[in-house]
Amino acid sequence: MTAIRRCFGAAFFFGAPVFLIVVAYAAIALRPLFGPIDLECVDRGQLVRLMQFRDFRKLPLPVIAELTERSDAEFGRRGEKMPKFSFSAAEKRIYAYYGGERQSSGTVFETNLNLMARTKYFDWMERFESLPRRGQPALMKEIIDDMKWWEDLYMNFLQAAELPIPTQAELMQDFADMIESFKVGADAEDVKRIDRFKRQMAAGFVARAVFTSF
Repeated sequence: MTAIRRCFGAAFFFGAPVFLIVVAYAAIALRPLFGPIDLECVDRGQLVRLMQFRDFRKLPLPVIAELTERSDAEFGRRGEKMPKFSFSAAEKRIYAYYGGERQSSGTVFETNLNLMARTKYFDWMERFESLPRRGQPALMKEIIDDMKWWEDLYMNFLQAAELPIPTQAELMQDFADMIESFKVGADAEDVKRIDRFKRQMAAGFVARAVFTSF
């Protein structure tokens, strides 16, 4: 708090020139986050910060698609190493506050995650529809394996943060709600495709459950 007061004191004492210099330095520091995105230079840490603070809705669709693929490569099943979560007591209290009684909604991070999920869903859907019928089961298996990976990662996060673990019914409802959100802004034909692919994915989940039960 003392440092903040000194900063404001210096700005008022030295006047506008110092303030403009501070703004310029801040702009330079934040440029990698809010300026043009150089996809070749985006590392794991910057990718997380972009997902947290940059509104992807304002980005061109090819950039969103590339960021989605980078996220999948960094944290998804093909990364081969699932992130490990470990939180201090203070961090757990913060997660409990925002993930427990006070559910956060409408944050930039959540909006970006939903947009990236929609991008991935449409990519899967288009790839699935483009395949001959005999090639579809293999792709669906890959899709369901990816979904299971993200579910396991989510559960690991909840356990590490000591947050409530949702039931299978709650997870299924969350999945259904997410798919419904993909229909916003879609035309009538795409709505039909979204519903059809959702049914195909549901059948894939059932087939995986039956297969793993033996």
